[in-house]
Amino acid sequence: WTEEPAGIGAPPLPHEQLFSCTGTAYGVAATRVGSTLVAVTDAYRAGVSTSIDPVVTTSDNLSNTVLSSSATLQATPQVASSANGYAVAWNEYGPDGSSHLYLRRFSSAGPIEAAPRELASDASGHEIAASITAAGDTYVIAWATFVPGGSNYVLRRLSATTGSWLDAEPVPLANAEDLVLGSNGQGALAVYSIDCPSQPRCLRARAIATDPGAPLRSNETIPAAIPASGISIASNGHDYLIAWNDNPCPPPCGDVVGFSRSVALRLAADGTALDAAPIVLVERTNYDSEIVWSRGN
Repeated sequence: WTEEPAGIGAPPLPHEQLFSCTGTAYGVAATRVGSTLVAVTDAYRAGVSTSIDPVVTTSDNLSNTVLSSSATLQATPQVASSANGYAVAWNEYGPDGSSHLYLRRFSSAGPIEAAPRELASDASGHEIAASITAAGDTYVIAWATFVPGGSNYVLRRLSATTGSWLDAEPVPLANAEDLVLGSNGQGALAVYSIDCPSQPRCLRARAIATDPGAPLRSNETIPAAIPASGISIASNGHDYLIAWNDNPCPPPCGDVVGFSRSVALRLAADGTALDAAPIVLVERTNYDSEIVWSRGN
């Protein structure tokens, strides 16, 4: 791992080994807990069917912490840091033919909980789309629940200190796709797309409170009137920046219906747009974007 200096022309920083395995690694999710980098990666377990084990590695402790001792297929890990450690969510497939969404809390010393907790399951065995973020002492987790002709999202908030749910039951959010969660440290914001009559996949946003009380206290906003897919989000500690693709048709259909653009837009904490129109990042592309906030940029 390395950190890339934000200044143009700044000298590169040295690389350090964060993780090694025998086999193939498929991806990594990373966050910071204080000054410590936490990485969650898929590591192929040689000799154990084709399972992928999400493992947690910290930059001050290169011994790996296994998320779950299950021998079933594990994939799509996500991680979020709070004022009291970090939490990892991932999908696990089987052994009963269903897919399961799990969550487990950690401190810098290792797991806080004796075993992962199950958030949701899908009897069809499909991946359960999910997003996780944290503000202060609160984790916010959202995941898709499948319905005929589409999906609904629900969200639930969890105390990072006690492990108790702040919401008695999952709270319905929207008939949504491409949902992502972001945090500015004081609250959270959900950004997603919905089906609408005027065009495919309309962009929407909704603020999520992380203090005690109802999580949804403000109305849904319409940040921009153009289609949206492949949404990503980051915050500077006050406002948000989102980026997305304005043609909700993944490759290779762009060669048939025309290329889409990568665009970005600043949002306030309540999900309203801070710019008159989205900024065009790339004119002709069929790829998604990713954003990170670093040292004022």
